[in-house]
Amino acid sequence: MKKLLTLLAIAAAVAGLGFNAPALANGWVTGAVLDADGNGVAGAQVGIQGVDRVRGQRPYMARAESGENGAFGFRDVPAGRYIVTAMTRELGCGRAEAVVEDNAGVEVTIRLQGRRGGGGGGEEPELEFGSISGTVTFNDEPVEAARVVAAPVRLNHRRGFVRARLTTDTDGNGAYSFADVPVGNWVVMAMKREVGMGRGRAEVIVDENTEVNITLIGRQR
Repeated sequence: MKKLLTLLAIAAAVAGLGFNAPALANGWVTGAVLDADGNGVAGAQVGIQGVDRVRGQRPYMARAESGENGAFGFRDVPAGRYIVTAMTRELGCGRAEAVVEDNAGVEVTIRLQGRRGGGGGGEEPELEFGSISGTVTFNDEPVEAARVVAAPVRLNHRRGFVRARLTTDTDGNGAYSFADVPVGNWVVMAMKREVGMGRGRAEVIVDENTEVNITLIGRQR
């Protein structure tokens, strides 16, 4: 009965996000983040990233945060195959796959691996987190609105960690930051059209910030 009430509450929350009306041309993805006991998880970081790569185009990706009862949604998603991931500090990571069609919605459920209160019973240890920040420059000048992407060097399949790349843009001072980055080795790439590209590496340590400053290298003409 408790699980049924939870699912009904999640369905109502998803409907409240306004995803009942068809989108134009593209589709949409809705769903819920649940813990190991089937309860909705609010405040989870949810990401979606395209699996299919089209030459000359970046795969679609977006981020959101689960709301009350764990509900989340992404509008205007191009047709294709996607990985949808969710993560919290306490409960770790989970994932689901979705195939989006034009003018149609897909609903997914993501279950996180950990348990509130954690520990014991031979369960996998919870993920630990740090952060990454830095600046992007070109010719010793800060680069505004550069796209910055962080990707794990090695994916941890045993603990359910297969999440979309982290993405953000630099501010007016060329600065960027990623919070709640799972501990491990990461590659950080920065790029801006008509300027250039650059990259660096980060070893993320629990509860510490790793600084990665990137200098863009202009394209060869």
